[in-house]
Amino acid sequence: LGDLGDLGDLGDLGDLGGAMVQVLDVSSLASVRAFANDWSESVKLPVHVLINNAGIFGMSAPREETCDGFESHVGTNHLGHFLLTELMLPWLKKARQETGFPARVVNVSSKLHRMGRIHRDDPHLVEVGSFNSLAAYAQSKLAQVMFAKECSRRYDGVVRCVSVHPGEVLTDVVRSLPGAMQRMYKLVMRLFLLTAAQGARSAVFCATSDELNGGEAYRGVFYVDSNCRPGSPNPLAEDAELVDWLWAWSAASTRPKGREEERR
Repeated sequence: LGDLGDLGDLGDLGDLGGAMVQVLDVSSLASVRAFANDWSESVKLPVHVLINNAGIFGMSAPREETCDGFESHVGTNHLGHFLLTELMLPWLKKARQETGFPARVVNVSSKLHRMGRIHRDDPHLVEVGSFNSLAAYAQSKLAQVMFAKECSRRYDGVVRCVSVHPGEVLTDVVRSLPGAMQRMYKLVMRLFLLTAAQGARSAVFCATSDELNGGEAYRGVFYVDSNCRPGSPNPLAEDAELVDWLWAWSAASTRPKGREEERR
């Protein structure tokens, strides 16, 4: 999270209503549960759109773990969002009841998911020599794509879940590199990469477009490219047995003390 003071006054947005800023750290299951609990006890509003956008890529960084003991990429990019979506499901269902259309869940993934695989025997990449940041990132982004597919299947008619590639966007993804390299990267790559606003296009499209409510071109689609058209996902996302395994592992891992249960 950045400095919330930089956001200014979001309380009055005219005809758009208002905005609330709440703390949510998806690298911490406790934070996810606290957010969902606060929503259920205090906010109590339907969730028409949930965009799972937070993520990390520790470029060339050593292996790290979240406070829950998960490898940081799969813990932050996938498991935190998995739990958040599950806990917000009652409010997504309320949105479906209110509008008559499925609520939307958008997972901001990456085309690098095509380079990934699910390491079933070592999902947290703890074995000697198994970790590198690209493999960890690609696995987490593949998990997001597979989660989108299975979420739509399990909650068909209630939730439409889609994963997206935002494009090559100039962000702080290089913050794990030395300062001089960060400055050089941003100076040069700003000429070629998308801005953050441009990179939001595919996520906003999937969150709002009526085409996902029955358009033939998007029927059964669970991965959308940066041009807002159906993309080509990693073939592993079509492996029903692997998708089932990932869902079961994710559910076990995100239950209270799920990490210890999963190890046993």
